Amino acid sequence: MSWGDIQGRRRVLQESAAEEEVVELAESAGFEKVREITAAPSEGVTREVTWRIAPRLYLHYLEYPPAETAIVQVTGDEFADVQRFDDLVTRYFEPISYEDVLDQLDREDGVEAKALLLRRLGLAAPNEPDPGFIAKVEELGRSSDVRLREAALWATLFPYWPEFIPFLDGVAESDPDEDLRAQAQFMADQIRKRQ
Repeated sequence: MSWGDIQGRRRVLQESAAEEEVVELAESAGFEKVREITAAPSEGVTREVTWRIAPRLYLHYLEYPPAETAIVQVTGDEFADVQRFDDLVTRYFEPISYEDVLDQLDREDGVEAKALLLRRLGLAAPNEPDPGFIAKVEELGRSSDVRLREAALWATLFPYWPEFIPFLDGVAESDPDEDLRAQAQFMADQIRKRQ
């Protein structure tokens, strides 16, 4: 099933927000549930629910354990419709912005917590390349700690911006960890294919 060519921003839900709140919005608005998956490990998703808002307009709820968070996203065929419902979702759920995640990253000292925030940053990425976002991912991607370097690769996964190709090529060429080199090469190749 196609969800449309237009994707709204992925909106990272506050930790207090839960699937129940998304279900409540969807049911109270009369949206039709059209898909429900309890696990899709190959995509990093443990739960995905999609509702049809209107013909060719959808609301998605997804849980991403690597970032210990859930997101909502609106997709469809018409930019104006996607934007209108994306604005509604933003007002209703008050999601975490990528600027908030960047601020949290700057304040966090612990490696595990920083890696988690870096993965979450990838989900919260704006639709268009942002220099501050790119700089933070690349900075942490050069860390001496393999956990931060791996999380930086993960953070490039959702934006899929061509601006990350030089960074990914550099990791693929010179990272001391063989697995990270292979992951970076794969991700750079995938971004190139989408151009």
